[in-house]
Amino acid sequence: MALSSTTRTLSSNKSLSTSTQLPCPQTIVVDGLMSIEEFAAQNFKYHILGAFHAPISTPFLPKSTEQEFGDSLKIFKLILCYTNDISLSAKKLTVLAKYILQLGIDNLDQRDEIYIQLCNQTYKNRDESNEKELGTCC
Repeated sequence: MALSSTTRTLSSNKSLSTSTQLPCPQTIVVDGLMSIEEFAAQNFKYHILGAFHAPISTPFLPKSTEQEFGDSLKIFKLILCYTNDISLSAKKLTVLAKYILQLGIDNLDQRDEIYIQLCNQTYKNRDESNEKELGTCC
């Protein structure tokens, strides 16, 4: 696919070309595919995937400070509360989900950790309703 571009004329009779599209290959070659389990083993501290029912003792991704480490563990406890606390009303679940997502928006160091935690809790989750609810957060 060719680049589409527009040309603007400047007051000094110079032209400025701006791209409106990025080049995109016609076909994407995927070489060396690996399973999700292999990817997890290479990239995560926890390489056993599947919904956990107890708090984790270490984050999935490496952390540079003790504060980030502790925050990751607290966030996972919130995710466990979201998935396992049947006493929470739908309204409280919505508030909790928004809070977890906002933590990732406000703290980019935790964004990827939250995403991995949510994905992990959906992978091989025996409770279909949890899987669907967590999937919407991802």
